[in-house]
Amino acid sequence: MTEHENKLERFLKFESENDLFKYKYKGVYFWALIRIPIYVKYFIKTENAHPDQKLKSPGDENKYKKHIFKHIINRIMLKKKDILCVEPNFYKIINDNRINPFVDFLKEINFSTHYHTRYNYMLSDDIIYPGTNDSLLQLTKFLLYVKFNNLKIKTGIKKIKKDSEIVECLDTLRKKLNINFDENYEYRIMAMVQDFILYKKVFKKLIKNKFKCVIFHCYYNTENMALISAARELNVPSIELQHGVIGKEHYAYNFIDMRSENKYLPDYIFTFGDYWTDTMRVPCGTIPISVGFPQIDLSRDYLKNVTQKQKTIVFYSQGTIGHELSQLALKFTEIACENGYTVKYKLHPSECKSWKTLYPDLLCYEKIEVLDQPINVHEILASAKFHIGVNSTVLFEALAFDGIVFAYNINGVSYMNDLIEMGYVQLFNDETELLHLIENGSGYVENKVISENLFKHNSVKNIENEIHKIIN
Repeated sequence: MTEHENKLERFLKFESENDLFKYKYKGVYFWALIRIPIYVKYFIKTENAHPDQKLKSPGDENKYKKHIFKHIINRIMLKKKDILCVEPNFYKIINDNRINPFVDFLKEINFSTHYHTRYNYMLSDDIIYPGTNDSLLQLTKFLLYVKFNNLKIKTGIKKIKKDSEIVECLDTLRKKLNINFDENYEYRIMAMVQDFILYKKVFKKLIKNKFKCVIFHCYYNTENMALISAARELNVPSIELQHGVIGKEHYAYNFIDMRSENKYLPDYIFTFGDYWTDTMRVPCGTIPISVGFPQIDLSRDYLKNVTQKQKTIVFYSQGTIGHELSQLALKFTEIACENGYTVKYKLHPSECKSWKTLYPDLLCYEKIEVLDQPINVHEILASAKFHIGVNSTVLFEALAFDGIVFAYNINGVSYMNDLIEMGYVQLFNDETELLHLIENGSGYVENKVISENLFKHNSVKNIENEIHKIIN
């Protein structure tokens, strides 16, 4: 058992033994809302999964305001449809088309879809769907915070009595785990519950008598858990589309307590393939189904004739490990270029707008090419032979394009352990060892077997068939 697995098992055992899912505030099981932030910060001690979020300017999140009138009209004119798709506003350029790689395939299936778009300044400058948006909800949240006194709480003026169940829950964590929460943490949980209640109210009005199912990716945020709760009360099935690495080490997809009513998990999780479905421990009310990944199928088709460059090496960044990986990439480039290799550094979409502040050293080194545009990452996977990272989903995807994958042995690499043990991914400790493994060229296992297990073929048809079963 890895260190990460051991921490997760201790965490799951602790929350089960102390029955943390029993606690409620205003009818909301708030442990479901805070368990992941607490695990990330106090168990695996990651302060911020995306440090670039600290760099946003005050005006970044206000860009959606110009769309408010359009979204009001869209809401008024909304007609009954089969699917409500709640999705961040995110796009890539794929085969010369600007699409959302996670949900645009819904336009291809035999169901009508309405898009409810969440604006995310890190991923897109504009709004690409003609659906509804949470623009008005943001104003409502602000007014609610004033009513709830949250603005005064932030300045240290506390006029609201702390909820007894929240106090009891956090006292358990303080005493038994020696966690030191700041003095306003109880109030922040109370505000989070108010958020949940507000989102739920909005979604119930949006869903009622209009949709047969709701689809989204990444259930584990307050908004989507409120969406799940609202849909369940209206007997509308909820479906999560896998968006990244999940499995036996992912805190959001593993439970010992298998009750479902107090966890706000979706009714169904559509996974990329059996590899992912077989490793989750989710409550009995949630059914994982292997369907595939439409973007992979699309890319496999239009990139099938791309020639793989044998001397191209690509590093794949992400917020949690970006600093360490970028430093490794710089050191590696210095020695690899002498041997005729071309080195590229692919940024995570959330890093593209702020990488010059996050990783300034990359600016000073011309021998490494930084990829910071919203292109289809599969074009890179198909054209390069060697792929380096820690635990990014892209490393799994590289195997679907017959790439050779190396995992940097730092915190978080344990997500790759199964593939390392099976020989599909090679572990390394520093730039010298990495170059030796690449030059040596031995120990590579054929990828064909794992590829189908990771990413099931005919995904769009599979998804259409499963939705048909669910809503009929």
